[in-house]
Amino acid sequence: MYTTSKMRIPLTTPHHGDGSLDGSWLLERFNDMAAEILMGIDGDEGILKKVSSVEFTEPVFVGDFIEATAEVIYWEEHTRKIAFAARKVAGSLSTTPPQSTAGARLPHAKAVCSAKAVYEVPKERRRLQEGPAPLVITAAPVGFQTTREDNPYLPLTPDEIAADVARCVVEGATVVHLHARDAAGNPTLSLDVFQETVRKIRERCDVIIQVSTEGDASMDVMTRCQPLQAGADIASLATGTVNRGDHIYFNSKPLTEHVAMLVKKANLVPCLEICDTGFVENVKLLAKKGLVTLPAHFQFVMGAKGGMGARRDVLELLIDTIPRGSSWSVAGVGRHQLPMAELAVRRGGHVRVGLADNVYLRKKEHAQGSAPLVAKVAEYARSIGRPVADVNAARRVLHLT
Repeated sequence: MYTTSKMRIPLTTPHHGDGSLDGSWLLERFNDMAAEILMGIDGDEGILKKVSSVEFTEPVFVGDFIEATAEVIYWEEHTRKIAFAARKVAGSLSTTPPQSTAGARLPHAKAVCSAKAVYEVPKERRRLQEGPAPLVITAAPVGFQTTREDNPYLPLTPDEIAADVARCVVEGATVVHLHARDAAGNPTLSLDVFQETVRKIRERCDVIIQVSTEGDASMDVMTRCQPLQAGADIASLATGTVNRGDHIYFNSKPLTEHVAMLVKKANLVPCLEICDTGFVENVKLLAKKGLVTLPAHFQFVMGAKGGMGARRDVLELLIDTIPRGSSWSVAGVGRHQLPMAELAVRRGGHVRVGLADNVYLRKKEHAQGSAPLVAKVAEYARSIGRPVADVNAARRVLHLT
């Protein structure tokens, strides 16, 4: 549902006397990129029905290097709306005769054109009949660090957490990423507390439960892995060490291997938590030792201070790096949560939202629990034609069936 292309405008391309090109050249390239996307998702290049919002902001010349993107931004049964953008990243130093091969990379890319177009792919021409994959929304109602000072609506007790999870399920969540708190409201990995919380969640709603194995550097493996016996379906498994603000998320190679072994022994499916790009390579090492099975589900945590950035280029690198056939989800931290969630929805991935990672619904407005954040993502997904998964669909995506 997204593609990029880098191309040089050949010196032989028909052009005006000053070396500039007619805008139709870029629009033809956009159409080629649309064909690539549609062949991938429908098995047919489709029929161009309408072009809109065309804007040329900079002239392009023969010899220029152009970087273009195309992304599906809306789905209907037989039509797809695609947004295009092109930037000039390098240019020829001689566009008019006598031309030369001299050129230079621009210090900053310049936007040269944007457009939107609607393509129709009739049912009888669609060799691939699959629409966009249903979106799996994971709710993360309470994390390891968030406090009521950060958000007064943060649930802390098992009853409060279960009630918040039930509200999230009503809004479209099918998975809960679960942390727990003790009677004083402090993070705990106590098996008793996790078991009580899991039981109360299951009494209220049908949801896939993913327990966290996160801890600080002072905790031993068995302390961190107590929640594995709480009756969940999935367990988070981070595969490297990273800074998180003032907190060190410590996962040495021996510790990670031990946690992976315990997750496997507990017959839980791992959710591979990726806080930096090197974590993916560590997953592959675990797979070689038989500690995880690939393909798997990857959770990209993006935008945390000390971790990897919440940017499209980072996400594209991660998508290209994980093993083929794996599913993936994005958890944006802080102000990055909803923008990265929307990007993940458009890119065909899945989403984690909630007070564990972000306490605001919009600027300076606290989210009243995690349900409003789930609702916002579900509403966005439906607005662009992507269905929200039910529990059965989510189980298939997460390799639970």
